[in-house]
Amino acid sequence: MPNERIQQVRDELGLGPAHPAAVSRQLAVALSDFLLLREPSSEALKEAFHRDRSATIARLLHTAESWRTAHFGEQLSILDSAGLLPSNLPLSNFAEETYVERIVHLALEHALVNPAAPPLLISPVPDVEGTRDLSGSAIVAVLFDHPLAITHELYPLWTDAYVFSCSAPAGTAPLLQLVGVHNSWLDAQGCARRAILFHPDLDLFIETPLQRPLPLSSALLLCQSPESHRTLSALLETESVPHVSPYAPAAIADDKWSCFERWQQAGVPTPPTCLLDRGQTTDSARQLIRSFADRCGEEGKHGWVVQPRHGTEGTQVTWTERTANAADVIVDSWRKIAAGDDAILRPRIGLVGLPSEGDLHPFDLRLHVSFDGTDYSVESGYLQIAPAANEPISSISRGGQIQSISELSADRLVHLGDDRTLPWNPTDLARSVSTAIQAVRAIGALGLAGVDIKIDCRKGVLQPTVLDLNPRPAGLLHANLLADGEAGIGPSLWRHLIAMSGETRG
Repeated sequence: MPNERIQQVRDELGLGPAHPAAVSRQLAVALSDFLLLREPSSEALKEAFHRDRSATIARLLHTAESWRTAHFGEQLSILDSAGLLPSNLPLSNFAEETYVERIVHLALEHALVNPAAPPLLISPVPDVEGTRDLSGSAIVAVLFDHPLAITHELYPLWTDAYVFSCSAPAGTAPLLQLVGVHNSWLDAQGCARRAILFHPDLDLFIETPLQRPLPLSSALLLCQSPESHRTLSALLETESVPHVSPYAPAAIADDKWSCFERWQQAGVPTPPTCLLDRGQTTDSARQLIRSFADRCGEEGKHGWVVQPRHGTEGTQVTWTERTANAADVIVDSWRKIAAGDDAILRPRIGLVGLPSEGDLHPFDLRLHVSFDGTDYSVESGYLQIAPAANEPISSISRGGQIQSISELSADRLVHLGDDRTLPWNPTDLARSVSTAIQAVRAIGALGLAGVDIKIDCRKGVLQPTVLDLNPRPAGLLHANLLADGEAGIGPSLWRHLIAMSGETRG
């Protein structure tokens, strides 16, 4: 890294050169620069990441490993000769395996993700100042498995927890300290050996090894695959660490067919759904599709959506209009999904959209349902806007955008079928909130869940229909409180975690 680039990175941080965590930024930027030099442009790289995250990350990791082998020691020497390494730390501290691995993660994040949270720095030695305030507090760990841009999820949670703690009367609740912990940083007893801490005075996250294992008062599981969720939940239950959204109800929520069966039994409005088993023959699948289409009748007039039974983020989701060859398109989509999962078939819903840039866009209303230990409530949410009128899938991976829930103002909704302008009022939001709570209650004890709702107009009335439920909701950075429109998630989650923490501490 040239000296002028070193100085630029140093100035961005506002930390003195003696701070051991500052080195991580310089190393990560050096690796990021190396990666970007091998790409047509940073915009092209981010577009590739948007289209196929897994493939892009795998490709960059391969290149990063070559840099790590050939240039990591050289880069440390450059920083050392520039006087930017703490004089009291030997170079071996910066060669520890986890530290170097996390430098690679930071570099990928720097190259691929537009920053939306304060910077994350990695300390090779325990951050004594940051850990000093943890003693005597209720330690709530946000446990994650996917590390890329994890601060985008940690920052809104930390801010929301801080606001909650400040509003609580003195002496009524233990001080709540939120830390980020990767699954691999837990020991066999469910204690953290490493953590991400937020320094509000520096406006920085610092990841640090801990001098001694940190017992957790309670935990919130986010950014997990279903498989890692199951393993982690089992460990926490064995070690009596209370956590919201344990695996049993989360496993139901991950299964779209199980959700449909429970919602249908509980009277939750949800679209008709057909299960296409991966093991059935093509002829039986085609016959089932035709039978389902006949049963749906007019409900299928706007087309069909096919998706994996256990899929997320719009992966392998396809849709087709109601045409003469619709069954062929559905069968082809099922065959592709059947390589790894069953598929589900639904009629297209959500024919109410928002006008934007001269077009009408379908949307999902994402509502966050929290459990406070007694009852469920919805205190925040946002909108996911599809990229075009003929694209009912609104996920970010499919070109969707996130907007504030305040966009649902009076007279802004339009029916996509006939361009009718439709009013939106507090009664419609209240009906959507009630539907979201009903959907979560039918699944089980999920402490925090994201419910996706589509809006249709039936007999002149706006009607919410539950589409999906995510037991590990992402995108919390975009959440706004329903009460005042300010950024936030809501106090019910923290009341629940505080109560659980008090039970174990008592």
